[in-house]
Amino acid sequence: MATSLDFWNRAMSEPFEWGKNDCALWVSRYIEELTGFDPASNYRGSYTTKLGAFRILRKSGGLEGLCESVMVDFPLGDDVGVAQINGVNLCGIRNGDKLALKGDCGLLIIPFEGFLRGWSIEDRKTQHEIE
Repeated sequence: MATSLDFWNRAMSEPFEWGKNDCALWVSRYIEELTGFDPASNYRGSYTTKLGAFRILRKSGGLEGLCESVMVDFPLGDDVGVAQINGVNLCGIRNGDKLALKGDCGLLIIPFEGFLRGWSIEDRKTQHEIE
């Protein structure tokens, strides 16, 4: 099973692409790899542009609202979540004291200072490993 560092290393060579490999879908793919559950399954293939993504976000109450709606079965925690960087909300993956965020400029790794809203995937990861 891949670790967050393995996933980050792969992400360095994968370009940002709206609707395929943007900040939310990138984190969702990580969650799916670890747990078998894809929180973004209802959104994959439904947009291909920034405008399309923003339409979905507006209908969902922003990135936090969208994430809350798809992560209802996960306990609050700090494995994955929504962080605000320079006034912009982005989904990210935490590993220790580092946070990785996928943006249109590539993979950004910064010191972890907390999420606006975060979730733990450890319980679901363990369950998936057993299956």
